[in-house]
Amino acid sequence: MLHVFCGSDTVTVRTKALAALAPFEEAGVAPVRLEAEQYEEGALGQLLSGVSLFGEAMVCLLDTPSVDELFATTVADALPELAASSNTFILIDEAPLAAYRKQLEKHAASFNEYKAGAKEKSDPFALGNAFAVRDKKTLWIVLVQELQGGMAAEAIVGSLWYQLKAMRLAAITKSAEEAGMKEFPYKKAKAALRKYSLEEVEQLSSELLTLYHDAHAGKREMAVGLERWVLRV
Repeated sequence: MLHVFCGSDTVTVRTKALAALAPFEEAGVAPVRLEAEQYEEGALGQLLSGVSLFGEAMVCLLDTPSVDELFATTVADALPELAASSNTFILIDEAPLAAYRKQLEKHAASFNEYKAGAKEKSDPFALGNAFAVRDKKTLWIVLVQELQGGMAAEAIVGSLWYQLKAMRLAAITKSAEEAGMKEFPYKKAKAALRKYSLEEVEQLSSELLTLYHDAHAGKREMAVGLERWVLRV
């Protein structure tokens, strides 16, 4: 069975797709995720022919195949098999071209397209606030909105790094003056430490720094790496 979530409103597309995955996760079924950035030849075929260890149905998320030519071609060719499969496939993608849309509509059990409306004014503190209270869903949504709105991934890394730095300082000091910070951000950082251990702050800082350097070395795309980092918070 195939369910499609696509369109230019990437936040809604992903939110709706994740909501479709929720019942499976609540039932203890861990989704298999195939991503364009890491797709390898034959991966989808293995899923179509495979069964789980105990024979129960599987669910697979096909994440933005249009970004990779091999992944996109493989998915397009496999649409009849995806539709007929006893397993569930959830496809996330950008707004499809007319011919491809017809094929998706023909084979999908449900086809959901969401178009972006007028852009809302960005809240410069939303990212840090969501991170500070460890609201992963809001943090992820704000991240996608910022990237979709044209904010540079480097700027987002900088904002998150500043929040982590403030939390590290707050963890080892007793006052804003000792930390060399203003009172409000210091109190905010102290409050955030109720949601994170110092070890977690250090680990997240290390991962974010590695992401930044790897992206500038051409080892991975910063925006994609940021999304994965956020989903591990």
